[in-house]
This record gives sequence, structure tokens and C-alpha cells, in this order.
Amino acid sequence: MDVYSDIKNKLQKICQPKGLRLYFAEIVSIQDDTTCTVKLEDDLQLSDVRLRSVVNSEESGIVITPAVGSVVLVADLSGGKLSSMAVIMYSEIDKIEINGGKKGGLINIEDLVSHINTIEDDINNLKTAMSEWTPTPQDGGAALKGAVTSWAGQSITKTKKSDIEDNKIKH
Repeated sequence: MDVYSDIKNKLQKICQPKGLRLYFAEIVSIQDDTTCTVKLEDDLQLSDVRLRSVVNSEESGIVITPAVGSVVLVADLSGGKLSSMAVIMYSEIDKIEINGGKKGGLINIEDLVSHINTIEDDINNLKTAMSEWTPTPQDGGAALKGAVTSWAGQSITKTKKSDIEDNKIKH
């Protein structure tokens, strides 16, 4: 056996999970942002199943919270003892939180573009009104007022955070 094959075999032996078992399960409840209760196919319920690889107080990494009632794939990291379980795949996701989610939800780009386009259209309408205006001496601004009357009478609705935020995915 050549040296590369020997290294490959030794790496496979080291990295190969010992007794890793996978189960399909249904989400029964979510306890907090890091654990849940699942029901296995044989109606056995298991609590304290992890939603992320490490359960600690740090708010780093990604926490994917599945929807209650959805089907998940659970890995038994304890080699069949059902004592160290983690959700690894999801049929339905309720929310995703990245690094604690303190920056709020991700932007819904189509909604944001729509709001920006509204502002751009309004600025273009003002530019058109201004470019069509011809100063008239001694009119006291009446010609300018007439040129921008239709533009000035249209209000732009202020954008709220909820108009463009997807609060199911927070970062």
C-alpha cells in the first residue's frame, strides 16, 4: 500500500462516526431557542434535543427553529443511547437566527426596491416639473408654484421597518 492510501485509510478511520444513528421525528414543542422535544416514529418522545451543535450561553452561530408538527432528521450522537441528540435537517422552518439576531430581520429585497423606486419616481417628477418651469419676472413665484402644484400635492408614505423586514430570519 502506498503512503497516500495509508493516510487516506487512517483519516477515514479517525473521522468515521462511531455508532451514529439517524431518526425521522416530529417536532412536538420548542423549549427555548436551543432545544426541542421530538417524537420518534415509535411514539417515543425525547426532550432536550439540540437545535444547534452546542448548547451554551453564547449567541454565535446559526439557530434554525423548526415548525411545531414538522418532520426533522435527528442525529443520535451518543451511539444509540438517545442521550445526545441534535436536529440536522428540517421539513419546515419557523425562524432562523444568525449570531443572536440583534441586527433585526433580513431585508425583503423586492419590497425595498419598490420603496426606493417610489422615491426615485417622486424625485423624477419634481425634476420634470422644475425643468418645465419658466421663470416669469414679477409674478411673485406663481409660475413656480403652478409648475410644482401637482407634484407637491402627492405625499409619499413613510416606510416602516415591517414593510421591508423578514423577521423570520434575523442576523
